[in-house]
Amino acid sequence: MTVGAGRQQRRREALRALLERDPLLTDAALAADLGVSLQTVRLDRLALGIPEVRGRARRAAEGFLGRRNTGLPGQILDLEAGRSATALLETPRATTADAQWDGALFAAAEALAVAASGVQSAVVEMANVKFWSHQALAGRLLARAQVLRSHPRPTARTVVLVLVRQDNATLLRAKFAVAQGEPSAPQASAGA
Repeated sequence: MTVGAGRQQRRREALRALLERDPLLTDAALAADLGVSLQTVRLDRLALGIPEVRGRARRAAEGFLGRRNTGLPGQILDLEAGRSATALLETPRATTADAQWDGALFAAAEALAVAASGVQSAVVEMANVKFWSHQALAGRLLARAQVLRSHPRPTARTVVLVLVRQDNATLLRAKFAVAQGEPSAPQASAGA
């Protein structure tokens, strides 16, 4: 093995390690971290079979929706981490709104909000949810998430608005505050 090939192998291993820690890193950020050109990162990524950031974000979001048992099968149509996401949710049969249905719809909206936020190890700290229509449902629902506010500090919240619609009727409107890491534990009282 030549010196150049050994350096290339170490760089590719470093690239893979960076993307395992944060799959949403852009090629430009990777180039800066590795101290190489943008073209070198793209060629290394291609050689390793790693998709561009948009493909990695979509894969991460679909995996996240799959891990969250929403009770509704869904598919991510579009995802721009840190900006927006769109998903198509399927209702397998005519469903009248009840607590179980509301919970499944809320869980799908929450999963989409977290995916759109682009926050790693995300936790939803707060949600303001309104169910606007409790009609019998069957077929496809379109869910759209839009990041309203995002802060660069890791401790700050990202606010995401999610609308779930069927045809022209809005079924759910929710605002989620998504933060990095674990939720803060309630403080124990001093007298306890």
